[in-house]
Formats: sequence, structure tokens, C-alpha cells
Amino acid sequence: GASMKIRVLAAAAILVLGGCVSTLSDQRIKDETAGVLGVPADQIAIENRHQEMTNTYYVARTSAGTAYACTINGGNIMTFGMTNPATCNKKTR
Repeated sequence: GASMKIRVLAAAAILVLGGCVSTLSDQRIKDETAGVLGVPADQIAIENRHQEMTNTYYVARTSAGTAYACTINGGNIMTFGMTNPATCNKKTR
């Protein structure tokens, strides 16, 4: 009904006004990560993705099984979708 529409619109407005809505698709994250790791994007799996303010944190696992803890800054409304290069560190365990 109408009350559901209002709730959905209110939630959408809160997300947009919050400025923390990520515009980064998993594919874009894979593409950004591929350049940093030197691995084709189709050989990367994105795991444990979460966002804090303008940073997106995730684990990039290559098809060879190597896992990297990665961060991308940007890619949301506040940064107009622009990102800084991904930073990735090989996970030791």
C-alpha cells in the first residue's frame, strides 16, 4: 500500500543523503584489483565485502587460492564515483 511506498522512499532518501552509498559493483572492484595484483579480473573472487564511510574493505582471492586483504577508497556519492587505486596486502593465514 501507500505506507510501504513511503517507507521505501524514506529509506532511499536516507541512503542518498547519507552519502555512503557505494556505486562500486563487484565487477568494478575486480577490475580495480586486477590491475594492482596483475591477475585477470575473471580470476578474482571478492569476499567479506563491507563499507565504512568512503572505504570499501574486502578480501580478493585469486583462482590460485592466494588471498589479499584489500581496500578501495571512494566509489560513492561523496567522491562522485571516483576511486583511488586499490591497496592490497597478501594475507598470511
